[in-house]
Amino acid sequence: MSIFNALTTATAGINAQSTAFTNLSNNIANSQTVGYKASETSFQDFVSNSLASTSTQAVSDGVGAVTTSQTQQQGTISSSTNSLAVAISGNGFFDVALPSGEATAGTETFSDQQYYTRNGDFSEDKNGYLVNTSGYYLEGYMADAKTGTLDTSQLTEINASNIAFRPTETTTLTMTGGISDGSTTATAMSDASTAAYNAAIAANETTAEAQTAGSNAATAAVTSAVTAATAAGTTVPGVYSQTVYDSTSAAHTVSTVWSEDTDAETAAKATDSDYSDTIYNVTVTNGDSSDTSMQLATNSGTTPATTTYQVTFDSSGNIVSVQQPELDSSGNAVTDSNGNTVYTNVGTGYTGSTAELPVTLTYTNGAASQTVNIDLGTIGSAAGTTTAKENSGTPTLTSDSATSATYEGLEMQSDGSIMAEFSNGDTQLVGKIALSSFNNADGLMAVDGQAYVATSASGSAKTGVVGANGTGTLETSSTESSTTDLTSDLSSLIVTQEAYTANTKIVTTADTLLQATISMIR
Repeated sequence: MSIFNALTTATAGINAQSTAFTNLSNNIANSQTVGYKASETSFQDFVSNSLASTSTQAVSDGVGAVTTSQTQQQGTISSSTNSLAVAISGNGFFDVALPSGEATAGTETFSDQQYYTRNGDFSEDKNGYLVNTSGYYLEGYMADAKTGTLDTSQLTEINASNIAFRPTETTTLTMTGGISDGSTTATAMSDASTAAYNAAIAANETTAEAQTAGSNAATAAVTSAVTAATAAGTTVPGVYSQTVYDSTSAAHTVSTVWSEDTDAETAAKATDSDYSDTIYNVTVTNGDSSDTSMQLATNSGTTPATTTYQVTFDSSGNIVSVQQPELDSSGNAVTDSNGNTVYTNVGTGYTGSTAELPVTLTYTNGAASQTVNIDLGTIGSAAGTTTAKENSGTPTLTSDSATSATYEGLEMQSDGSIMAEFSNGDTQLVGKIALSSFNNADGLMAVDGQAYVATSASGSAKTGVVGANGTGTLETSSTESSTTDLTSDLSSLIVTQEAYTANTKIVTTADTLLQATISMIR
């Protein structure tokens, strides 16, 4: 190796140590940067065969520096006073975007370039977007503003502007007041239902289709009676309705039709002359004939299928029992030797227990099926629902659904759910954070702001909800600290300084040797 080669090698060494010095200085400068991943410097030698003394030998002729970054190295997770800050524990990156600078009133437009970051220190900007401290906007999956249904088919920027409260799913309707007889409406319902069912069967429709036709006809009879009464400024005796909300916050109407069963009372008096109870047959139906998306599950085993109950009051208006038809193993109603329907208690039937009518609702609008309990009060009491003789107050059905509340802010959850908080204590889904993973995360290309873009070396992103595709979990109200190790980097800084100085010594020594060589010919 000549003196000139030594100079070249020393210069390469100086350049390599300069790179190491740059990486160390960058690590130290970003020791407090959220989500920063420290860079490491590796060295590799260069070999020149032309300098070898034999064909089997090779001589090192320089050095190069290679910068690497362990993008999936876990930084320390620290608690934060920012309630919108989230840190990834484990693998994965937040999907983020940069605005294109073409914002219009209340909205932003974004560039098509997809970015990834570990900086989860987010806050809400004036337009409701979630943006981190480096200016990157959080992406994920948004929930439908009306139904709350999460759309995981499209990655989009999370936006929390114009959030409105969605009515909560109904679980209980509470009934109070004195019941009046609605036999006229009940008869109209039964006649319409039976006629529609028979017509459907005669038209060779299936039993299920015929039952649906019967149910729709019964609903239409109730709707017609209520509409006529409303136009006349009155109410329909024995018909009590209330709005219920499904899991998508869509509104429906449930009606209860109460008709006194004088035949059952007469039969009871025939065997007990002191019998003085009042028996009501209660049919629960869809109260809106235009709503074809809701169906009530039958509990009667009859054809056409109905949802029916029998409620008995004593002479003082106290609820004696709440019963429903007993069904055999085939789902058919059980009858006694006289052909009368046999009833069984709903619940325990004990005095002091809850008197309720459980109703199962199914939907064709994408909502989940639900059970709504119509709470009548307590067995042995007249405090809730009673007879008109004991309570002349107009019966009412009230719902436990919350229909309005004031939006107060956002809440992050560990599964990535972004929840809207409301003044009544309810929370509702706004969207979900998406995380992406890569086959070779260290192959990502770093860009400004602790962000990365995918490359051919990293492979394509695999994006999904938190925990999918090998991604980790989220820590809320937390940030991920820089992976810079100050102690190690300061020690390496000393080594780098010495190595740099040593390479400069080679240059000065080579210069001295060259000067000596030149002086030989003077």
